Amino acid sequence: MVTHRFIFISSSSHIHHHFISSSSHLHLIFIFISSSSHLHLIFISSSFHLHHSFISSSSQLHLIFISSSSQLHLIFIRASSHLHLIFISSSSHLHLIFITYSSHLHLIFISSSSHLHLIFI
Repeated sequence: MVTHRFIFISSSSHIHHHFISSSSHLHLIFIFISSSSHLHLIFISSSFHLHHSFISSSSQLHLIFISSSSQLHLIFIRASSHLHLIFISSSSHLHLIFITYSSHLHLIFISSSSHLHLIFI
């Protein structure tokens, strides 16, 4: 069993990202806290069983969630803080593209069952 652990904390200590991946199961725990502490997103994915918990006190929030037997697509857009999250998951690969424009933070995270790649600009 191959397990990857990735912890990302921004310079302002407002973005926390925890990722755990194994060869047989994909576990994604994504926790995002905005600078105003009004946005809390917790997303957990395990195999093909999906659990999504979202809490927000902001009104300018758009969430599109589409699930199928072989793929998981999550598109998360928040217009107030210019946050764009594109999450695409399949049975063998997991791709996470996380881009913020407000803090000029660009994070591209790609993980598979045996490889872990991180591009941070």
